[in-house]
Amino acid sequence: MKNSVNYGHNFFSILSWSIVSAAICIYYVFELCSALKKVHAQGILHRDLKPQNLLLSKNGGLLLTDFGGTKDE
Repeated sequence: MKNSVNYGHNFFSILSWSIVSAAICIYYVFELCSALKKVHAQGILHRDLKPQNLLLSKNGGLLLTDFGGTKDE
């Protein structure tokens, strides 16, 4: 998905805009699930998941940040 905002904006900034289409919501839910699956496969629990800890990548994907409160499974 092509990024319509600048790289590094947090996901909260997208949610604070007007209306977000269903297709964009589904895309980002998939991105989040994929990121969490990869992290959990390494035995890591995030523990502070919130829109402010999700950044947009250059290609429009999500980057999961702030692993300070993580816990090994």
